[in-house]
Amino acid sequence: FHVFRFPSNYGMLDVGLIPIVLRHPFTTEIFVFLFLISAMLQSLHIQNYALIRQLDVDFASGFTVITGETGAGKSILLGAIGLLVGNRADHGVLLNEQQKCIIEGQFALEKSAFENFFADNEIDFEGELIIRREISPGGKSRAFVNDTPVQLTVLKDLGDQIMNIH
Repeated sequence: FHVFRFPSNYGMLDVGLIPIVLRHPFTTEIFVFLFLISAMLQSLHIQNYALIRQLDVDFASGFTVITGETGAGKSILLGAIGLLVGNRADHGVLLNEQQKCIIEGQFALEKSAFENFFADNEIDFEGELIIRREISPGGKSRAFVNDTPVQLTVLKDLGDQIMNIH
């Protein structure tokens, strides 16, 4: 199968739909799948994590692919994003063991899909989500959702709703 994807200027990303068209190479059969998305990572800030002293990444609308040779740091980025969705932290990831590590992600959310979650957990929500993890030199980890301190279980529950990392 060949995979084709519509660019974001079709406007479908604005409503949370990503069309994917699969065409069989030897017939005229065409399959269309529409995936509803309710969250999109817009920016990522990493400070003092693994080999990264400081990194700021802004993700353009549409489809983003991170590529690189072995050892380029793709897994380090995924590890940092994993902390944003509730993975356990280890103080061994600190580049400088005298300074805290900060990982922050900004997400665009479909407000109606998350109103109950934010209300149930008493977290302010206006359609934008900022998740921050801090790991202190002593190994203590703290999590914040829209500047509200949350327990790791709340962050994990939210993370399961906004992202799948495979």
